[in-house]
Amino acid sequence: MKKTLTTLFIFLTLAFIYTNQTNNKTLAILKDTDYDGITDQAEIAVYKTDPLIFDTDGDGYSDGVEIIAKSNPLDKNSTPITVSEHKKLPLIERDDPLTWYIARASGIIAFILLTIVVLMGIVQTSKILLKYKFMTFMTALETHRAFAWMGGIAVIIHFSSLFFDKIFQLKLIEAVIPFQLSRNFKSALGFDFKIPVSLGIIAIYFIILLVSTSELRKKVVPVKLWRLIHYISFTTYMLFLTHGILSGTDTKEWWMITIYAVSFTLVISMIIAKFFKEKLFYPKGPAIDKTNQGNTEISK
Repeated sequence: MKKTLTTLFIFLTLAFIYTNQTNNKTLAILKDTDYDGITDQAEIAVYKTDPLIFDTDGDGYSDGVEIIAKSNPLDKNSTPITVSEHKKLPLIERDDPLTWYIARASGIIAFILLTIVVLMGIVQTSKILLKYKFMTFMTALETHRAFAWMGGIAVIIHFSSLFFDKIFQLKLIEAVIPFQLSRNFKSALGFDFKIPVSLGIIAIYFIILLVSTSELRKKVVPVKLWRLIHYISFTTYMLFLTHGILSGTDTKEWWMITIYAVSFTLVISMIIAKFFKEKLFYPKGPAIDKTNQGNTEISK
């Protein structure tokens, strides 16, 4: 009987100690010293806030409230109110940081450069050079190549700057894989950024394909294959045009509308001119009877 009681006592003692230690660990995990709604462990390990201060950045909102509202508890200028206002405003109406200005400017420059690339590509493969002789074929070719490289660099600057923008916060997977991006705010025309940005990503891959095959033409890539691949040039242009119109924050501005209109008009006009080159640049004259012409020369 005594052994049974002793065993029961030891068992209850051990159970009490184990339960007490478990409760202490649980309390340590759930401990919230400053009563801001976030455990001390989460504040230290995850949010990097002070577990002893109710409002780490001193903006009048507790750390827990800011995290729920998706504002930055370490930034005094980031509050639940500013986050809410940013969600309501179109992106163009917000306070734009330097990175966003760089993204906008480089995007516009890239579009202008790529428009020139398309135009020069049409020029060097048409009869316009032979008709008006305003530049040599090699000059047109090198101009086309140079602007292609400059346009590519501008595109890289365009999307790279968005990685550092505090509002847009582009992620690598969103920049590499189409249809991965989603944002709460809208473009100037009220469109979601997912589809237009995805079209821009696809266009970038087309540019890489066009530039790389051009550089390797005759060396690695056969001319016939290169010519076949270059048929996607106009598709690439249309993708960039659509990307710019639907996602651009300056699309409603008169000067941006002018850039788009002039670019599209020039490209379409050049394509039409190339397609109807025989009628436009080499109109048919009166028929010549080559048989009679030869007989006349002989009689002379």
